Amino acid sequence: MNIRSVIFAATAFAAATPFTPTLAQSTTPPVVVSATAPAIQGWYNGRPTVYFATDASDKTVAKGFGANFVPQLANAITSVPKSVDDIYVFTNFTQANVIPSAPGPLGPKNNNQAYTPLWQISQVTWVDGATRHTLRSERAILDAAARNQLTITKTNIVVNCAVVQTASGTLPNTVVNYK
Repeated sequence: MNIRSVIFAATAFAAATPFTPTLAQSTTPPVVVSATAPAIQGWYNGRPTVYFATDASDKTVAKGFGANFVPQLANAITSVPKSVDDIYVFTNFTQANVIPSAPGPLGPKNNNQAYTPLWQISQVTWVDGATRHTLRSERAILDAAARNQLTITKTNIVVNCAVVQTASGTLPNTVVNYK
């Protein structure tokens, strides 16, 4: 199952903030603006999740995601307090990326203080002789590394990827289309 796009809708209310139409041709708020963006299916705690990538600190990664190239994102790696989490990307086995945190619940009531949309890419490589199989959680990756079945190499690449759907729900005002 591939995810082709995620449709985001945002509403601007004149009562909350001053509103000047630019892209929309309406002068009467609320104005609903929709956009379609490529979405990526990954794994979070053993369950499918959907996120989209808007920015990357590496030009090649940005091109691959169709995202903005933002070299300054790499500075987040050394920020205090920590502002990045890992995203596990497999180098020699085809499978979806694995993320260790997600908002819970999705949207303005998120109370998962461990979640950040800034992810430092950690490359996961199966060692020769190991039986390669799909890993669906950070715990499974760390356990396989502890058994010397794979290696994990942190890179200096940071991506900005917002989670928009988990097994527990979808970001408000977001529609995920599966094709």
